[in-house]
Parts: sequence; C-alpha cells; structure tokens
Amino acid sequence: MRYLPTPAGIRPVKRRRPPMQPVVIAQDGRTRFQVNEVVRALLDEASARGFTLNELTVACHDAPRSDWEQFAQLIGYSIGGFSELSYVRNETYDRAAKRAEAAESKARNEPRRE
Repeated sequence: MRYLPTPAGIRPVKRRRPPMQPVVIAQDGRTRFQVNEVVRALLDEASARGFTLNELTVACHDAPRSDWEQFAQLIGYSIGGFSELSYVRNETYDRAAKRAEAAESKARNEPRRE
C-alpha cells in the first residue's frame, strides 16, 4: 500500500484501478489492446540490451497485479493472449472481452474502403 503524507501525519492511499487501453482490430485481424508506442519502445530497447520481459518479471515480482495487467495492455497484447496471463483477473478480462466485442461489431458495420 502507498502512503500519502498529510499535515496530520501519513495515511494510506487506496490504489485506483488503472485505466484500460482501447481495444483495436490489428492488421493481422486480431483484437488487441492499442499499443502505447513509448512503452513498447522502452521494452524493445531494454530487450535489445538483454533486459527482457522475463528479467522485468523477476525484477518487479512484487508489483501489484493491476500494474502487470496494465503493462500487458500497454505493450499491445491480443485479447486472447491477455486471457492466458496468470496475473489477469477474470473481471479485467471480462471488461477487455466486452471492448473486443464492441470493436469487432464496429468493424463489421463499417463500410469497406477499396
């Protein structure tokens, strides 16, 4: 738990649920979270220097589940892959699945550009 200094002392701060990334239909036809290009570039650069997602997992093993859920979203996980991650809670996946359904429905109803 985080603590916030106040004039009366230090009090615990309840963590808010992180926002969910938008869900998009990728060029490969899969529903994915919209990539945050800055976060993706940081991960790619770290991986190129030998600090892969596996090392990050070990280094940040105490991070809250909600942070890992958000990180997977920020790097553009597919909705299907997201459902298989051990740290993803059912309620988070259910919210993502609803967004994926909405994105797929919107894509079906949009006129095709040729």
